[in-house]
Amino acid sequence: MDMLTYRGFSARVEFDAEDGLLFGQIAHINDVISFHGESRRALEAAFREAVDDYIALRPPGPTAHGFSAGSEVAASS
Repeated sequence: MDMLTYRGFSARVEFDAEDGLLFGQIAHINDVISFHGESRRALEAAFREAVDDYIALRPPGPTAHGFSAGSEVAASS
């Protein structure tokens, strides 16, 4: 699993062997939104939560991906 997609957003996924975590960052937006999980299922849930939070909290106005830049949103499981 190298990429996740949800609601038109995608994220690159990596593994941190030292911490034993899967982590990712939403791609192609003007903000830094990261997420992590200890399993594939937890990672996917954290990614969906991060995307949903980003959509809900973004200020009005278009930017990359048709959404506005907003403050950093992080999700974890």
